[in-house]
Amino acid sequence: MKQIAGLVLVIVISGLSACGFQLRGHAKLPAAMERIYLQSDASTLLLRHLRQSLLRSGAQLVDDISEATAVMIVDREEQGRGILSVSETARVREYESRYTISFAVNSVSGEAIIPRQIIEQRRDYSFNENQVLAKEREEASLIRDMQIEAVQGMLRKIMYTYKSTRQP
Repeated sequence: MKQIAGLVLVIVISGLSACGFQLRGHAKLPAAMERIYLQSDASTLLLRHLRQSLLRSGAQLVDDISEATAVMIVDREEQGRGILSVSETARVREYESRYTISFAVNSVSGEAIIPRQIIEQRRDYSFNENQVLAKEREEASLIRDMQIEAVQGMLRKIMYTYKSTRQP
C-alpha cells in the first residue's frame, strides 16, 4: 500500500514539473532599477516591507541619489475604515478597512520608467462591541497584511509595466 502511495506521489510531482509549474518566488527587477534611491514619507512599516522586497528582488538600495539608477517615489499612503453594515438596533456589525498607496519609478534624470501607479487593498471584518480590543488587533493585523500585499502588488506592477512598455 505504501508503495502505491509513493508511486502516485512520484507521478503527481513528475506531472507538475513536466507542465512547467513552479512557485512564483521573487520578482527580478530590470537592470534599469539595479540601484534604487527610495523617496517616501510613508510609514516605517511599509518602508521596511518595501526595502526587504526590493533587496530580495535583486535591487541595491542607495542613500545618495547620485549613486542610483532609478528613484522610487511612494507619494501617497492612506488607510481608512468605513461601515459596511449595521444591525436592526443601528449598531455597527461590519467594517471595511481600506489601504491605498501610489508610487512611480523615475530615472535619475527624471524620465518615467514606471508611470504613477495606484495599489488599493480592501478587507472587511465583523465587529462586536463586546470585543473591542480584539477587533482593534484584528484591524491592525489586516492593515499589516494589506501593506505586505500592496508591496507585492507594487513589484508585480513594476514587472508587468516595464515589460509591456519595453516590448518592440
